[in-house]
Amino acid sequence: MANMTATSTSTIKNLDDFLANHKTKIRTEITHTRMPDKDLGIYGGAYCIPKEKMNEFYKLYTKKVFIDKKNEHLTECQLKGDSDKKRPIVLDFDFRYEASIIERQHSSEHLNDLVELVVETLNKIIEIPRKKAFDVYVMEKEDVNVVCEDDKEETKDGIHLFIGIAADKKVQMILREELLKDIANVFGELPLTNGYDSVIDAGISDGHTNWTVYGSRKPGHQAYQVTKYFSLEYTNEGEIEWDELKDLSRVNSKPMEIAMKLSVRNDGYEQFPIRDAFQKRYDNVSASDKKRKLKVSGGGGDDIKSQVLGGVPISYLEEHKYEGITCVDDLEEITNYYIDHLEEDKYKSRDVHAYVMALPEKYYDNYQEWIRVGWALHNTNPQLFLTWMLFSSKSQGKFRVFDIPTHYETWVHMRYNNDTFKTFSDKSIIYWLKRDAPEEYTRINRQTTDYYLMKSLEAESPAECDIARVLYSLYKEKFRCASIKNKVWYEFINGRWVEIDSGTTLRTKISREVFSLYAGKSSELGPKTACADGDSEEEKKLASYYRKLCTRLTNLSLQLKKTTFKNNVMREACDEFYEEDFLDKLDINPYLMCFENGVVDFKEKRFRKGMPEDYLSLSTGTNYTEYNANNPKMVHAREEINTFMRQLFPDEELNKYAWDHLASVLIGVNLNQTFNCYLGGGRNGKSKLTKLMSMILGKYQGVVPISLVTSKRQNIGACSPEIAHLKGIRYAVMQEPSKGDILNDGIMKEITGSDPITGRALWQDEVTFVPQLTLVVCTNNMFELRSTDDGTMRRFRLVDFKSKFVETPDSSSKYEFLVDLKIEEKFIDWAPVFMDMLVKRAYQTDGFVKDCPMVMHSTQKYEQQQNHVKAFFNEKIVKDDNGTVKKTELAEEFKAWFDVEQGKGAKAPKTKELYDYITKITGTEATKGGWKGYRIVYDDNAENID
Repeated sequence: MANMTATSTSTIKNLDDFLANHKTKIRTEITHTRMPDKDLGIYGGAYCIPKEKMNEFYKLYTKKVFIDKKNEHLTECQLKGDSDKKRPIVLDFDFRYEASIIERQHSSEHLNDLVELVVETLNKIIEIPRKKAFDVYVMEKEDVNVVCEDDKEETKDGIHLFIGIAADKKVQMILREELLKDIANVFGELPLTNGYDSVIDAGISDGHTNWTVYGSRKPGHQAYQVTKYFSLEYTNEGEIEWDELKDLSRVNSKPMEIAMKLSVRNDGYEQFPIRDAFQKRYDNVSASDKKRKLKVSGGGGDDIKSQVLGGVPISYLEEHKYEGITCVDDLEEITNYYIDHLEEDKYKSRDVHAYVMALPEKYYDNYQEWIRVGWALHNTNPQLFLTWMLFSSKSQGKFRVFDIPTHYETWVHMRYNNDTFKTFSDKSIIYWLKRDAPEEYTRINRQTTDYYLMKSLEAESPAECDIARVLYSLYKEKFRCASIKNKVWYEFINGRWVEIDSGTTLRTKISREVFSLYAGKSSELGPKTACADGDSEEEKKLASYYRKLCTRLTNLSLQLKKTTFKNNVMREACDEFYEEDFLDKLDINPYLMCFENGVVDFKEKRFRKGMPEDYLSLSTGTNYTEYNANNPKMVHAREEINTFMRQLFPDEELNKYAWDHLASVLIGVNLNQTFNCYLGGGRNGKSKLTKLMSMILGKYQGVVPISLVTSKRQNIGACSPEIAHLKGIRYAVMQEPSKGDILNDGIMKEITGSDPITGRALWQDEVTFVPQLTLVVCTNNMFELRSTDDGTMRRFRLVDFKSKFVETPDSSSKYEFLVDLKIEEKFIDWAPVFMDMLVKRAYQTDGFVKDCPMVMHSTQKYEQQQNHVKAFFNEKIVKDDNGTVKKTELAEEFKAWFDVEQGKGAKAPKTKELYDYITKITGTEATKGGWKGYRIVYDDNAENID
């Protein structure tokens, strides 16, 4: 640590005096902060401690915290700018549990597995040299912490990891993204209430959030301390050598040394190069940074505030990244100036500013909530950056005015860094406020509505557009216009978006709720006409003004009942409520499934209330009910379901595959990209299983015509409702193919893949989406295949339904069972229990289905039946050092063999396919004489084969 070894000549004797001498001044870099707590009498602060003073700081800090055993609450800013590449790798894992949990849930084995996962993942991203030792420190608090937030008690726990390797922001964010893919393998069994995206703190990884100085603590909380220490290195063979220090007394005996070593401002660690496999991903971030970097031009001076108040355009502030704002008072005055001077058509931005400033504490103190607020503001109006900053300034412990330029970089990069960016808007902010602070929402909504109501009375004749604005103010979070041309409207009902015919339910509100609103205003202003009617000129003017308003209110109230006027208001309302790309956003999140009473979030692994920004329109049509072991009816249903599944799939490995396969259907990410074929004759339960799946999935299940995968591709632009219908579908069941139906493998690959496909419903625009479905077919007749290439065959999974349900089953048969002719009557009781069983299994598997030998054996057998070239080669071609297979002889013999096997008239594979396969298997190109080292076995010399 070359930067932390300076010797102090200071006469300061204690840490508090030292910090007082290093409080930040205007435009000075902040290196450390103190976390405040007014209730505990702890005052915050921001400090700039230069490198040459670090040794003195740590001596005084060690004395206070480790020798005198006094509490301290310091954090340190992570290295930024040119020093970013020297930043040590740190990870913060936050765990949340139900308040009933009062003991630590993770064990020492979890910690070992976590360190192994982190190091192995890091080594995939950067080239850690062989035989190069590096340290990993694991830090935990002594015990879990039960806290109360938003009137809800919960238990918190966490882990801090410090790795003795330097890496810049981009590498650390890539590391976090890669860890999210596999973290469930380590912590999947923990009863977490928060999703993995919030488990690994994004603010720490991107350098935005401060790191607690080792030994410090949040006010009223415990401090993190080292509980595991590893010295690791990779051998020449690429294996990890572990050396865990069991006795931590050596760490604890040198507190100053360990505090300096575990500092995120320690720039003494070595950085390693990025691996080729991640270079493009790393460069893309770099290229985006360069592309979006703003130039800082000269001029303007320091007194930006006075120039702003003189009317300088916002572009000037943007060009200088808002560096001239030096205090919160400046920020507030500048922000209010711009909000007050927004153009008339930006009234929605003015409204959302009021809503966002009323959001409760969790939205500016929690990083995930804070960044979502930023996304929503950015999508509403890119000029609302100052609103975001003024909102951020409410977080006294985290916001610093001098970080505004850094936050502006985050602002301009938003749409490039997150796929979910576009799903947030001003409607999200309004919904959050209505949900979490209903009194504030009501107050602001009443004020804005009243403002637009009074604006509508300014003109002698009421304008329909003014009434539409009032309508929007009242119902902005509940209605959307998806297409102005086609008058397509949606209403948010019970947690999802439901299409309504031409906005009918909104139209009825004009002559009811809006009429009542104007009638109420008339009643409110009526008495004022009398009170203001006096002798003075001023009183006469006021009385005249109120009478004029009341007259306009009366006339307008009559108009609100007229059909033509309402139609005109609805035309204007289309513009107000229109949301671009609304239809494209619907049902695209593969990790959400909507029920009538809420949403199952497979990423967060929890059931919650549906939100407008979920953009869900499909529904199972049923309520989600968690299994209750104390409910006899549910217990009985669970037992019957398990019996049903055991009878359908008596073989244990196939039974497990079936459960995993059915659970994977719920998550719209077809990780395996498979096409499951339910194969078997009559009375084997295939149709009953798909009937049960249809009952629990509702609109998420679809029936697909067999022609979709057996016919030719549609022409570009042609109507293809069977494709458009698949958007959002999770379980697509195909009709049984007829004998001889040939599969169009290209279409099958598109539907089961993860690339976007395009369809067009009748009289609708084209829609492009990524399919979320698992494709299945119930059949006794398998498709004929034109192609048996790897891209086709790797998608097939043949699931044999071996069981038979009969009136008199053979007791000696493993696969015969007594038929229950009324089994479908039980499905009503089974459905909620079966759904919960699949949801819980999907939580465990994350939608991944492990192949089993029985399924793969049946699939390979099918491939051999369909791959005629392969079958011909295995039967008719043998090795012979002295032999040669000539092209003409090969073609003639293959045609004769194919006619015998498939019958004359059957379409044989092309000769080129035959030649290519022979070349691939033999590993040699054909010479003029043919393929040497092999010969054809003719029927008359078959007996000569060894």
